[in-house]
Amino acid sequence: MQNGSLTRIQRERGPNVWAYRWREPGPTGKIVYHNLVIGTMEQFPDKPAALKAIAGLKRQINSQDPRVSQSTITVEELVQHYRQRDLTPDNAWKTYSTRRGYEGYLRKWVLPRWGAYSLAM
Repeated sequence: MQNGSLTRIQRERGPNVWAYRWREPGPTGKIVYHNLVIGTMEQFPDKPAALKAIAGLKRQINSQDPRVSQSTITVEELVQHYRQRDLTPDNAWKTYSTRRGYEGYLRKWVLPRWGAYSLAM
């Protein structure tokens, strides 16, 4: 199981961002390095907030590891993963109004009631 690393990157233009970096074996067995921008310093003002946002992503990266496959995930971690994958502004599969509507449902109804519930993997 790997944790990757979360770093703050300065940008020449625009606000600083949080980036998550990890490595995994590629199709040929050679190590492939990945880098994913999580969000700006305005979205996640400190490292614990950014770490909370990448919990679902870390679970997906480590999904093939047998040590992780028997653990649980909370609904809040699942929602964070869904936000990163499907509710980003650059996602062309969902319109702006759909993303806003889903975000409202998650924030107002799903997370307050079921955020702490555990889901078996």
